[in-house]
This record gives sequence, structure tokens and C-alpha cells, in this order.
Amino acid sequence: MEELGNRREPRVSWGARVDATGLRVADVLGLFSGYRELSPNDRNPETRTKSRAAFERLIEFAEGVGAHGVTIIPRMDWPGESHADALGRAGDEMA
Repeated sequence: MEELGNRREPRVSWGARVDATGLRVADVLGLFSGYRELSPNDRNPETRTKSRAAFERLIEFAEGVGAHGVTIIPRMDWPGESHADALGRAGDEMA
């Protein structure tokens, strides 16, 4: 399996690769770096910005290969914070 990494290949390129196999993509799984480093509900706004950028690239890739879904780990609970607060911030970031 090849990683998308930081390359920016045209979506058509990835879509053509998938089409050439005769297969269809059902879902794309996004595992960003170490999860703690790019959690969508991180308390640090800079980290959330980086996470959002990675998520947007994942969506772009998924659209390019015709995926019907995208799966990510949406959040984690942080020490000293309620589950509801962590979940709420994750929801705000995914909106």
C-alpha cells in the first residue's frame, strides 16, 4: 500500500489507478501520524488546524477515487476534561 503523504497528485491520477484495477473503493481510512499529534479535538488550535488540513486532503483523495465513505478516529478524551467537552469540540471540528 502506498501512502498519500505530502504529495499532491491530481485526483484524476488516483482515480485512474483505481479504475484500471476494475475495483471500486468503498471507504478510505485516515490514520494521521501519531493520533495524539493530529487529534481533531486537540486543545491546541494549531494542532486542530493541522488536523483539519489532513482531513480535507483525505476528503479530496476519497472523492478522487470515488470512495463512498471516509473513516477516521474522531476524538480522544483528554486528561482533566470531561467526555462531553472532548466530544463537543470533536463535533465542532467535524462540522
